[in-house]
Amino acid sequence: MSGSGSSPDPGREQAYRRERRRIVRRATSLTAGLVAATLGVAVAGGALVALLLSFAGMPFLPTWVVVTLIVLGIPLIGQVVGALRRGRGG
Repeated sequence: MSGSGSSPDPGREQAYRRERRRIVRRATSLTAGLVAATLGVAVAGGALVALLLSFAGMPFLPTWVVVTLIVLGIPLIGQVVGALRRGRGG
């Protein structure tokens, strides 16, 4: 049985590695784009809420900062807690 235990073709393996690197780069770019879009939506949403609350007499800028921190902070805390639980095996 010739070739049953032989290693794969080196050229084919290198092509596989190049393709894998390309896929990882693309996934990383898409992830970064999604994070940037999420931050943009959170900041814009915070501005909209702050604008609406400014009509009720609240100052715009401090309200915008607080609302944006709440919108971004709560999911971030959830991610950290989830990561800590997974790290402990729970």
